[in-house]
Amino acid sequence: MMKKFIFSDLKNIHYTLFTYLCLSFVFIGFSNPAKAQYSATINQIENGQQNQQNSTFTPTFVAKINRDLTELTEQMSAVSITVTGIIGTFFDAKHQMQVQTLLDQYYIDARRDYQPSTALCRFGSTRTGLISSDLRGHVNTEILAQSATLRETLNRSRMPLKDIADEVRSRVFQFQRVYCNPHQLGGTLGGTTGAEAVEGICDNATSPPFYDIDMNYTRLIDNNLTLDVNLTDDELTDDERDVRSLMNNLFSYKTFPVMTNDFFLNNNNAEKMVKMRSIMASRSLARNSLSHIIGKRSRGTGVPDSFISDYLKTMGYTTSDVQEMMGEDPSYEAQMEFLTKKMYQQPNFINSLIDTPENVKRQDTAILASKLMLDRDISEALQRRELLMSAILNELLKDEEEFIINNLRVN
Repeated sequence: MMKKFIFSDLKNIHYTLFTYLCLSFVFIGFSNPAKAQYSATINQIENGQQNQQNSTFTPTFVAKINRDLTELTEQMSAVSITVTGIIGTFFDAKHQMQVQTLLDQYYIDARRDYQPSTALCRFGSTRTGLISSDLRGHVNTEILAQSATLRETLNRSRMPLKDIADEVRSRVFQFQRVYCNPHQLGGTLGGTTGAEAVEGICDNATSPPFYDIDMNYTRLIDNNLTLDVNLTDDELTDDERDVRSLMNNLFSYKTFPVMTNDFFLNNNNAEKMVKMRSIMASRSLARNSLSHIIGKRSRGTGVPDSFISDYLKTMGYTTSDVQEMMGEDPSYEAQMEFLTKKMYQQPNFINSLIDTPENVKRQDTAILASKLMLDRDISEALQRRELLMSAILNELLKDEEEFIINNLRVN
């Protein structure tokens, strides 16, 4: 577009310069002193006097013509140079005005499109603790998985007990002290009075918040976006204790007995050992999903806690409501809940879209980033689900596999 504009202007200038030079030639030529001589010569030719004056007029005429043409050429050159400079000045002024107008337009666009937006800052402020909370969740997941494996294999570093009976008695004792609900089984667990008084097995120190929490997944995990779980320190919290108790009741509620070296050295027990490890591997797949869920809900680093709390309070939540819903230090799961759901339930979010087009596009990009993170979490969950489905299919085929192997005849 700019090239076309320049070539068009040059063409117009060329025509203007040519016209100007022609007019200059005419005006200069006829204003010259030779004008009278030219007129006399024409009259002499018309009157038939050319032949009489040819011998004396021709040299004088040629000399005057040469002198006049020289002066005409010099005058035309001077005029051309002067006109070219003037036209160049006009060009400079025109281009300067165009460039200045373009810069002013860009300046106005920048002032309009790059205004700071507090709505956009919400996305950045909330994401400050996502990476650290996610990493802590992965570490807790790995520790839970490793701890469950050590328990199932009766590793002494995890279970310094003599036999499996000691582990069972330890769990029963914990049930009496923490999880026992005295109102269950007709109240017999708490003891009865009267003629047929029965002594209860529940410790008086048990409290309703912990009743049956070791076997209630919904109340312990599903209803809590943040669990007070941080397995990287040496402090045992109530949530850490409850989570381990739930996992012990769900998986390997009864571990394999302690086996001696003689058992493994006996060739007749080789198949039993292989089956035992196969069962352990299948259980590890099931535990993996629960470990990931607990890891993502484990306590975060507390970086965005104040911002999330203040934002939720503007939606009508009280301080206790926020504490109960998000936890003290929001976990990765709690932060994603805020980024992908709670934030958009605030009416002010809709009002924030009444902004410049560029700021609205930036908010759309930030929302898309949250969606991509959520899609990634869903993809990982689907992969674990696919793995569980394959393990379930393998378990369903074991009976058929045993039947075929037992009835297979090898020639």
